[in-house]
Amino acid sequence: MKIIKIADFPRKKLYEQYIDAIQPICYATVNVDISQIVKYDKINPVMMYCIQNAAQKEKHFHYDFYNENELVYYDNVCTNLVVVGNDGELHYASIPYNERYDDFENDYIKITKYCRENNADYTLDNCAKIETSTTTSVVFESVQSGYGSKLLRPFLAWGKYEKKLFKSCVKITIRFHHALLDGGIISRFFVYLQEELKKFKINS
Repeated sequence: MKIIKIADFPRKKLYEQYIDAIQPICYATVNVDISQIVKYDKINPVMMYCIQNAAQKEKHFHYDFYNENELVYYDNVCTNLVVVGNDGELHYASIPYNERYDDFENDYIKITKYCRENNADYTLDNCAKIETSTTTSVVFESVQSGYGSKLLRPFLAWGKYEKKLFKSCVKITIRFHHALLDGGIISRFFVYLQEELKKFKINS
């Protein structure tokens, strides 16, 4: 973790313009081809793995806030998801970055099981968190929320995928704070994500 002085932040001008704006939260929804991964039994950990790889490539996704007032840069990202515990309540799980899918999937299974069986959160402090949420029983056109302007982490949400004639697609909505990210960065992230999804293979 490296503390970043705002004066040295590459987006200094935009940060100062949007950090205290009344409504700096933006949304983008992209139709993503997931044909390569729907053949696997466990789609969700594969999606998380591809998301973390795409975010790891994009340096702007490595920025986050520490103690709510210090801008920091992390070497690695991690994916956050929500797990329903045995108590019926929602608990947060952070899955650490791993280059190998086998290692990532092992962590995914172990951590989500811990949250579910212990009715507890499992969060990491040494990474830039990418928040995610998915409901695979319903097809969403877009997912938006009314959260306030202090949530700076990118948040991705998607629903059930749709089968087309020759491919399977899912619409992924990303919520982002304009002080840290913009349309160009988000577009580049989705290009990376599509590349990761298309080339994915188990035990690759």
